[in-house]
Amino acid sequence: MSGMRSFVLAMLALGSLTSGLLTACANAEPGELLFEAKGAELPSEGMMDATRAIAVQRLAMLGVPGARVEREGAKRILVRLDDRADEAAVRTLLDRRGRIEFRLVEENVSQAQIMAGEPTLNYEVLAYPGGGEGARIAVQRRAILTGERIRDARPSYNVQGMPTVDIIFDEAGGRRFAIATRDSVGKLFAIVIDDEVISAPVINEPILGGQASIAGDFTQEAANQLAIALRSGALPVDLEVVEGRGKSGN
Repeated sequence: MSGMRSFVLAMLALGSLTSGLLTACANAEPGELLFEAKGAELPSEGMMDATRAIAVQRLAMLGVPGARVEREGAKRILVRLDDRADEAAVRTLLDRRGRIEFRLVEENVSQAQIMAGEPTLNYEVLAYPGGGEGARIAVQRRAILTGERIRDARPSYNVQGMPTVDIIFDEAGGRRFAIATRDSVGKLFAIVIDDEVISAPVINEPILGGQASIAGDFTQEAANQLAIALRSGALPVDLEVVEGRGKSGN
């Protein structure tokens, strides 16, 4: 896997991926988790149907026994679980949209501009937990590659025995990744998940072969969750657990 060792995408802030995901669903029926699309805007029927389909796929990949996923109203997805299912794992899996982008860091930006957080036509300023508390970083708006070009993602281990997620791009994605890294040696490459910069390593050499590895300080369970999210594709809408079932269609 040419170039892999020189380009391990360090997930320094992976803990932020699971922050807030264990919100109690205190008023829901036993064995049920109710998710609602975030925001006031009403998603389209197609978006909600696609969200349900991806949720079904993710739960199957996770190996959740006896799970049933249903639409409930215009904005909600109801997941029915049996006693064998790990509800916390299900929350974590579906409460994360899983949209990944690879972008170049915009280096011609002053710290004052970054702190001001003012976007331009060429770049935007995003949170960067790996850079320390409250850190932000400017990244180019144009994505070199997105999760749509990921053909497969599997949990694995690196030579140090630490959990990783190995990514395989499709043919077009592999070509684009190779060209982008060839033309950007010495630059910072931002890995953006759900509008947050998880890591921004230096490209030391071109990455050939259509593969990359995401590694960092996370458990095998977290690596598996990330791999499933990348393999299934991003949810069309951003979901959150709601505490009570309430009336559907709100």
